[in-house]
Amino acid sequence: MNFLHLTTFYPPFSFGGDAMYIYRLAHALGDAGHHVDVVHCVDAYHLLHPAPPPIRFADHPNVSVHGLRSGFGALSPLLTQQTGRPFLKMGRIAEVVKSRRYDVVHYHNISLLGPRILELETPGSTPVKLYTTHEHWLVCPMHVLWKFNSRACEKPECLKCTVMAQRPPQLWRHGLAGAEATRPGASVLFVRRPARSAQGASDTHRRLGPREELRSARRWLRNR
Repeated sequence: MNFLHLTTFYPPFSFGGDAMYIYRLAHALGDAGHHVDVVHCVDAYHLLHPAPPPIRFADHPNVSVHGLRSGFGALSPLLTQQTGRPFLKMGRIAEVVKSRRYDVVHYHNISLLGPRILELETPGSTPVKLYTTHEHWLVCPMHVLWKFNSRACEKPECLKCTVMAQRPPQLWRHGLAGAEATRPGASVLFVRRPARSAQGASDTHRRLGPREELRSARRWLRNR
């Protein structure tokens, strides 16, 4: 089978556990004989870490990694952060999508690919589309529903919360960039990561976000 993973960060151009999860998942699929393509944003990594990655990660013969470099540096992730669209990255993403017929398209942390990437067309194939919510970014610009950097969010006040965190407010979340917020347009599979949080994540996204079908599933990747 052919798998396509789309995410903002992927080793070694990464910082947290979501990227390592995708790395291990991609390699596990490769070990099983599947072909895996991973698309991630190098520009986003360098926005936070201008220097090269400090360590290297082993490649896998069945995993092809496509690092997006726009040539415009920080402008690319900034445009995406504001508009919800992968403006300076879409051409390269489209090239990858057209390169083969995918059976599965799997979205992960797409914060700097933008919500409109969920509408990605796959000419010539009708893949299963999944979205693993490694966090709450789809419904929270701060990613973790931690309000004013002091307490759990009980009521959305996203603009005020974002400004207090000294981050630029996202135009697309307020209907100012021509992108309707949080509308995947496809069934979303919520993967339990960690296992006990899936139902809570599903309930939160049903309450605050998309109206499409939301389902929970146990994570399938064992610790190695």
